[in-house]
Amino acid sequence: NPLHEECLLHELIELIGSLLYYKHSGVMQLGKTIQLITKPDGGIIKHLVKLRESKPYRERTSRCVVQSDLRLLKELVYHSAFHPDHESESDLAAQHTIPKKIAFYSNGDQDEIQNLVVQLPKTHQFVCLTHEGFLKKVTGLQNIDPNNCFVVEVAKPPERPILMPEEISEKIAEGKQEQGPDYRPNFRQDPPPSFVVVNQLQDPGNVGNLLRCCVGFGFKHVFFVNGSADGFNEKVLRASRGALLLRDQEKRAVLSYECGDLERLFTIAKGYNMPIYVSDTEGISPPLDTISNTEASEGKKIVVMNNEASGISENDREQLQHAQAKFVHIPMSPYCKSLNVASAAAVMLYSLRDNVVTKE
Repeated sequence: NPLHEECLLHELIELIGSLLYYKHSGVMQLGKTIQLITKPDGGIIKHLVKLRESKPYRERTSRCVVQSDLRLLKELVYHSAFHPDHESESDLAAQHTIPKKIAFYSNGDQDEIQNLVVQLPKTHQFVCLTHEGFLKKVTGLQNIDPNNCFVVEVAKPPERPILMPEEISEKIAEGKQEQGPDYRPNFRQDPPPSFVVVNQLQDPGNVGNLLRCCVGFGFKHVFFVNGSADGFNEKVLRASRGALLLRDQEKRAVLSYECGDLERLFTIAKGYNMPIYVSDTEGISPPLDTISNTEASEGKKIVVMNNEASGISENDREQLQHAQAKFVHIPMSPYCKSLNVASAAAVMLYSLRDNVVTKE
């Protein structure tokens, strides 16, 4: 892939430059490459800022960037340990969440840098930003704790779309025909879990909080309707605590994702006999608490959360009604018309969660 080759070449040039520059500096240790950034207009800073600000650049490079504290950083790295074999689904997931760069702030003192890097696990490259202003530029934030703020560049995990049984059989047959009987599928084959639909949500903070609720209440997949906010926007990743990047002990995605239109959603719902519950602000729909605990907790389901400003469009409402979706509203005090969509998502997902939410 020419785009991936371009990205790899970019890294190779940076690595060679770092090795040459620090050959006699004593900054390199424990097999870890550390590059000091002393100018605000350097290539690495521009690259990280562009990843944060530009969706087309993220798509072109298949990379994203997330601001984290030390705790989240360790979760991202330790939950995505490197595997030499990337053919299986779990290994492929691990490959896509290995940090490519970890940027942090230090005034350039070698002892301080070494003491910090010793705390961090193995990764590709460390970038030391020698001025606090550089860190603010990369993160886009003015109020940060420079001693506990890291900027982590990772490869974007691939989509793991839900496939219909006939599609799975067809892909396996094609794979065996091309690669022989030893073919190892790297796509989803299991029936879908309960999942959440992000329907035209635009605010990154709301989307991030919604994704965090998905993880918290045991929903393991999210369906982004085309036109919704980018799930790898840096604000989404920060608000969600890196939800789309986290892996379980088997290196599988804690929260997988796909993008598509409502027609595809209806195909999934019909094919797997999954009821659709739609969050609605209209008082004429039944209240959420009319759904029995048995109905809510048993069986796999789909929960649709709609645009935070305008709610559900009339066209979407008609399509969902035709698909026999169940519209529900959250009963509230007459002095409050509606909740923020992230707060509404917390109520909906808690009420409709599966009967057992286990900690991996």
